[in-house]
Amino acid sequence: MSRGHGVPALSLACVAGLVNEWGTEPRRVSSRPWAGYPGAASVERRSLAEAWVAGPAPDDAAVVAAADAVHPVFAATRAAERARLLDALVGALGVVPRIGAGDGAEDLALGWSVPRRDDRLTAALAVALLPAPAGPHPVRAPRLGVCGAGDCADVFADTSPRQDRAYCSSRCQARERARTRRSAERRVVAGPARRVR
Repeated sequence: MSRGHGVPALSLACVAGLVNEWGTEPRRVSSRPWAGYPGAASVERRSLAEAWVAGPAPDDAAVVAAADAVHPVFAATRAAERARLLDALVGALGVVPRIGAGDGAEDLALGWSVPRRDDRLTAALAVALLPAPAGPHPVRAPRLGVCGAGDCADVFADTSPRQDRAYCSSRCQARERARTRRSAERRVVAGPARRVR
């Protein structure tokens, strides 16, 4: 019986970077002109190359498809919806746990596998979003989200203690604050709306 195809481990930061740089929705919404996919020296490309030790890293079309598959998980505004989407994605891919020997002589390591080789990248992005298994010292799962700026759909994983992040970057946060301030200043200059009789 085949054990399937191993799913490479990717960090949450790598997943967010892949979704932001290759995803269709972040490119569609962005006010910045698209400069193409990141080059070979980019963090995302290097992370993929390191994770794909058993062959060439996925091509751009595969990364776009995987990024588009997980973007809705980030975009879900409620935990129940995020859980439903992630559960459906992991189920559709046929992701199953795979226990192996770790680095130490007595260590065990949890990994994942999928029945179809072509699903490895999407599965890698999806399993990176799974919460850590509960144990004696539970770890709070990061809050996933999409940037609150009107001209950005980049995703983020909020690992801060308060988990109240609303923007993908300080640049988007500053742009939104400036936009809000300018809008308020225009309203003050225009004065109250007059009723026409």
